[in-house]
Amino acid sequence: MLGRKPKTERMSVPDAEGRFGGLVRDVSQDDARVLVEKDGVPVAGIVPIADMRRLARLDEQDREASEILETIRSRFDDVSAEEIERQTERIMAEIKAENRAARERVARST
Repeated sequence: MLGRKPKTERMSVPDAEGRFGGLVRDVSQDDARVLVEKDGVPVAGIVPIADMRRLARLDEQDREASEILETIRSRFDDVSAEEIERQTERIMAEIKAENRAARERVARST
């Protein structure tokens, strides 16, 4: 499935119920996906196991990123939102000035 997007078939809940065995076979053999809709609204999907594994990896990466962000956030519990805003603006201004100076140096050297 790498490098190509699997086809996605849309169908209603009753259609999916009636074709469930065949859908599972198709999905497992063809890397197809089925989007199941109720009253035209997507409510579920039938996907290959590779998609489920990829989703599990993404969930784990998301969990790890959340833990990192929480660790960083917790170190600023005693700092007001206003102070964080002021420091962020100061740092962004410094970075912009550094970038501007670097662009000017490059322009002068060419």
